[in-house]
Amino acid sequence: MWKRIHSNRDPKDTLQRELRREFGRYFGAAGTGLKALVSKKPKWTFAFMAVLLALSAVLSFTRPRPPAGRGQQAARAVEVSDGFRQLMHTTARLRKTIELKGLIDSLAKKPRLTGADSVRLNRALDSLAALQKILIHPRYEH
Repeated sequence: MWKRIHSNRDPKDTLQRELRREFGRYFGAAGTGLKALVSKKPKWTFAFMAVLLALSAVLSFTRPRPPAGRGQQAARAVEVSDGFRQLMHTTARLRKTIELKGLIDSLAKKPRLTGADSVRLNRALDSLAALQKILIHPRYEH
C-alpha cells in the first residue's frame, strides 16, 4: 500500500555520536572549566547550589497556579469526544479500505471479467483512491 523506505546509513552513526563529533571540544572545554571552578571554590559552589535549592522550594509553594475551573474541564471533555469521534471515523474508513482491497483482489484473480465485474472494479478502485486520500490527508475530507 505504501512504499517502504530503506535507509543506507551506517548503524554506528547515531545522533549522539554526530553531536559529540561536532560539539565535543566545546563540551570538553566546559567540563574542564567547571571542574576547575568547583575545585578552586568548593564553598562558593555549595552555597550557590543551596541557594538554588531554597529558591526552587520557595517558588514551588508561592508561584500562583491557574485555577482549575469548570470551563477547562468542559473544554477537555469536548476535545476527548472529538478525538474519539475521529478515531471511530478513521476505524470505519480502514475497515472499508480492507473490504475494497478484498473485492479488488478477488476480481483481479478472475481469469476473465464481465462488464459488471469491470464496473465494480472501477468503482472499487475509485473508492479506494478516495479513502486513501482522506486517510493520508484528512483535510481533504469534504
